[in-house]
Amino acid sequence: GGVTVLFGVKGDVFYCTTDAVVKSALDGADIESLASMSKIFKGQSGSFYVDFEGVTALTAQFVGGNVAPQAALSVLAMFEDLEAYGTMKGGTAVVNMTDKEQNSFKTICDKIGELIRLYVPEANL
Repeated sequence: GGVTVLFGVKGDVFYCTTDAVVKSALDGADIESLASMSKIFKGQSGSFYVDFEGVTALTAQFVGGNVAPQAALSVLAMFEDLEAYGTMKGGTAVVNMTDKEQNSFKTICDKIGELIRLYVPEANL
């Protein structure tokens, strides 16, 4: 066994629960969609799931219109979610990108180039 702890933000309130029904009531996530994620929770020594869309939205609330953190937000927006799970024998990490049409490595390289051109214009890329 083990305990699955679910986190989220509703309005300006950060919540933490072990009850999928409560999480569903707070954020509208279908219980079925939570059950479909059982591969990352059941039988694992540890599991971690990040919804980058939610992280980006929360971060944007904190930084407001400040220009400096916009680069971090643009990087976060490249990623859809992260699943990491494993046992004492080994683990798995899966990162899903928001752009499903373009190669992930190209997406990351394009973003790095964009940030260099924006913040280090003397690099002449």
